[in-house]
Amino acid sequence: MDRVVEFLKKHANATAAVCLFMVTLLFYLPGLSFETIPLDNSAYVGKEYLLYPTWQNFIYHLKTPVLNLYSPLVMHSLMLDYWLWGGELFHQGGILHNIILHGLNTVLFFSLLRQLKLVRLDPEKPFTLSLYASCFGALCFALHPQRIESVLWIVERKDVQMLFCGLLAVQIFLWAWRRNSLLLSVAGAVVYLFSFGAKPTLITLPAVLIFGIWIGTEKFDWKKSLKFTAPYWVAAAAYFIFNLTQVGEFAAGSAGGLFSGARLWIVAVNYACYFFKTLIPAGIQPLYPVFPVSGWNILLVICFWAWAVSCVVLAVVKWKYRRLFLSFIAPVMLVFLGVVLPMAGLRSIGNAEFADRYSYLAALPVIILLASACEFYSPRRTIWQFGFWAYAGLIAILGYCYMQTWQSRESFINAALGDGKNIHPAALRMAAWHCFENKDFVASANFARYAVENATPDALGEAEVYCLALEGMIALEQNDATGLLMIDQAISTPDWGKLRYSNPGFSELVLLKSAELHEALWRFRHNPADLEFTVQIYMVLSELTLGSDPAKKYSYQAYAAYLQQDYRRAEELTLQALEYAPGDENLLNNLQTFRELLKNPPEAAASN
Repeated sequence: MDRVVEFLKKHANATAAVCLFMVTLLFYLPGLSFETIPLDNSAYVGKEYLLYPTWQNFIYHLKTPVLNLYSPLVMHSLMLDYWLWGGELFHQGGILHNIILHGLNTVLFFSLLRQLKLVRLDPEKPFTLSLYASCFGALCFALHPQRIESVLWIVERKDVQMLFCGLLAVQIFLWAWRRNSLLLSVAGAVVYLFSFGAKPTLITLPAVLIFGIWIGTEKFDWKKSLKFTAPYWVAAAAYFIFNLTQVGEFAAGSAGGLFSGARLWIVAVNYACYFFKTLIPAGIQPLYPVFPVSGWNILLVICFWAWAVSCVVLAVVKWKYRRLFLSFIAPVMLVFLGVVLPMAGLRSIGNAEFADRYSYLAALPVIILLASACEFYSPRRTIWQFGFWAYAGLIAILGYCYMQTWQSRESFINAALGDGKNIHPAALRMAAWHCFENKDFVASANFARYAVENATPDALGEAEVYCLALEGMIALEQNDATGLLMIDQAISTPDWGKLRYSNPGFSELVLLKSAELHEALWRFRHNPADLEFTVQIYMVLSELTLGSDPAKKYSYQAYAAYLQQDYRRAEELTLQALEYAPGDENLLNNLQTFRELLKNPPEAAASN
């Protein structure tokens, strides 16, 4: 027993790392039994044939963005999950993959905290974080409620993959710096480049590394710093050029121009939320919280920016703790500002400017400050030790409680709706469609109307179109023929174009229903207008895939050609669709039908 204790003490860092990994694993393992949430059936995992581990799919994901985000690393890892677990256990295997990556991120962050050294604070006695404070910081990161979404939501794997590559790249950079090896630095830059295959939020990492060198060295060597960070700058520049020339902009601002009042408010409140919601994890919501201009939010913004400016001022003026602010607190705050910049809201990310899961990277500088405070105060008084570990316990409890909201679709939707105030339109639409699927048509329509009542002026038209289309679908479910008129009115309005891209799944179902009914009308009335409208709908459906579902794109075009009695074209397009989904029974049946029609056209059969 004594030998075991001695061994553990001798390898304290490794022991702590293993314990942190196991705690993280055990904390999140209950998530394996949770239901899939509605948004899992998205462009990432909703098309099973694109998850087949084939060379063709590997190349396809390497070339094709998903929802305008270039993320081949995510798609290739999902292909690996499908190969390992198959279709039945794919969800559980994917969640386990996320949990393991998150555990590794916790270990890498712990290693980074252990290597943190503040030479400028006291050159004779550099400040470092003890094993005690490093474990505190790593646990706060691992079990924080804001981590739940990134770990238990399969399609948000891009967060954990991005940070894994980033932290590993930083670790390799530290090795390269100590060993004076430029080759190692190049290897780290290659790993850093892989992070862009998940998410582009680490674009500011080279600047962060320079700040890290400033903090950790007594005399800042510009030449060596530029030499060793140069591969990272090259990697960031290469991705930036690739993004502009090959992928295009990942997202467009949705709240006015780059320096409009609305956009600046979004940036100001986002910085405040990323900072304070890491310290005090209150009001965590799935999807996208909404932060209106209110007294509380204004106070939050004022407090954060007053603190940020104070850090810089206190690092300049002469007073007792100037060295502390100059050599550590102010640089860490600047690192925070730089790290958050890609998620700050200058440009929209996805469907909104803020989400709690976006803090997966932004939380690190804040937790470094927390761990440093733990190191400063805990060794001096027992009451401080109790306070910091009580805080860590509270973080874990809140994380566990928030994790329960992901157990089922109902609990997820209820959490997204919150207290019913300042609800994001995506949450209301998801609730409306969930009620529709469960045949609760009254509640479904009420949610859609509530979305219209609370829509901003910019989003009002889109909300009205969604409400009209959903009410049309409800009417058709209740055998009310006026539902088709409502659907046709909705898809004929200019705002339908916005809905097609913000809610493609719902749009596809509405268009398919309209096409199905108009085709039936054409076969009954033989009105060419019905046929023409049906063909147009199928062509719109092919465009709706946004290039992320080629099999569906070609199958819709093939059916449009079939309706126009161009059976040769229908056959060719179906063969193109089968190149991506070779085992699809519907496509195979369609192909057989088209070939039979080519051999025996309806006109020939009628004449015989």
